[in-house]
Amino acid sequence: MEHNPFLKGKMLFSKSIKQEYEDAVAARDRYKFYMENEGVSRRTDFEKQVDQLGKMEARVPEFKGQIESFEKWVDPINLQVNKVETEMTFNYNGSSVTSYTARDRREWLTATGWSESSHNLSHAFVGGRNAQAKTKSTMRNSAFCVGQPTTYVYYNTNNITVYYNGSASGNVSTYASGGCSSWLSYSTALI
Repeated sequence: MEHNPFLKGKMLFSKSIKQEYEDAVAARDRYKFYMENEGVSRRTDFEKQVDQLGKMEARVPEFKGQIESFEKWVDPINLQVNKVETEMTFNYNGSSVTSYTARDRREWLTATGWSESSHNLSHAFVGGRNAQAKTKSTMRNSAFCVGQPTTYVYYNTNNITVYYNGSASGNVSTYASGGCSSWLSYSTALI
């Protein structure tokens, strides 16, 4: 730039830089206007608003859910011979399952010789956000088929997983063996 005594102490700006500066000042003034409408005119007001927001976030609402998985075995005349149900009641907040209870119910038809020979219910939080319950049971009947070996039904396992967002899934692994196990059939449901 050549020496020009009339420009002494002045800065030259391009039109685009000047427009960018004016836009930034206008945005600042709009932000200030919105803040004042919300009752924030000083730094202490702003800090109070931030504190209140933090308290609100800590009180995220919780929701309740309930899910049940069951499986049952029936004989050739469609008589239920045994059944396992696993149930979970749980609370969740959209980011995790916060608490749960798990229980199971098992039934068997003692009138025709069925009994339960083993049982286990296990449950835990899984993956830091979800919860799971599993029922494992073995049913047996030595009177079901006269002259045949004992008939067994295995529930390995009746499984429910509840998720942080309130959804749930279940899966079942069950089979029958020995005796007249081929006469039995089963059904499952997740409700």
